[in-house]
Amino acid sequence: DFKFAITDKLAPLMEQPITIEDLYAFWAYIDMEDTGEATNEQLVRAFFRLELDEWRELDNDSSDKALAEMHTAMIKWHRADGNWYKMFNIVDADDSGRILFEDLWNLVRSPFPCLAIPHDRL
Repeated sequence: DFKFAITDKLAPLMEQPITIEDLYAFWAYIDMEDTGEATNEQLVRAFFRLELDEWRELDNDSSDKALAEMHTAMIKWHRADGNWYKMFNIVDADDSGRILFEDLWNLVRSPFPCLAIPHDRL
């Protein structure tokens, strides 16, 4: 099923062809416990790890700048000076006490009630 999904659905969208070796390597990356099966959570985590691998590491100054931008937006939109709990609850729509990367991305980029920080600022 996985091979079919990749070769039939994903391959036409790729700039380069997917080899069987690529497919096996990606499967090993997803199925790190070598069970021969993967849950949706494992698949999502694998894509998340791949996405993070592409990010550059932030130095302290860049991290401080990013936090300052978020803090400024929190004050502007919510008068929530440092209240990260309030921001967390905005994106934790199902009250699970957990958020995904996409939730954090939406918190930063989406319009009010999120922080609406444009790309040129952060």
